Amino acid sequence: MKENLELRMYFFTIYQLTGIQKGIQCGHAALEYANKYYNNPEYQRFIYKYKTWIILNGGISQNNLIAEEGSINYVLDQLHCSCIDFATFREPDLNNALTAICFIVDERVFNKKEYPDYGDWLMENPNKMYNDWVNFIGGEKNAALREILEGKRLA
Repeated sequence: MKENLELRMYFFTIYQLTGIQKGIQCGHAALEYANKYYNNPEYQRFIYKYKTWIILNGGISQNNLIAEEGSINYVLDQLHCSCIDFATFREPDLNNALTAICFIVDERVFNKKEYPDYGDWLMENPNKMYNDWVNFIGGEKNAALREILEGKRLA
């Protein structure tokens, strides 16, 4: 991890909650993240220098075994399959429904001006390959995060 890259904590939360409830659920997930990763240098840099939260609409929470696209559970599956550090919160007062997920990303995921999407990057680097772009944006983890965040809306 480059020391000079800006960091943000992203959240997905279920849409059915009010604004204040979304913030509270994300706060719970952030505390779970702190509990799991308090010694992680990336987390330490985030809490000491950046502290910016981005809260996104995570759709619905599902209790079935196969998470469908559009549900917060699908996002959870994507994070897990991509080996991305994350934390969750399940609300006891909502039958332990998954209500929030959080994870940290660096600027190569969200700064599309400095780190453009593959198609835009390829126009400026026509002799390069997809793997070159993946390396440019920080590797497979960041490519997966870009895919997870693509088209998502604020909560």
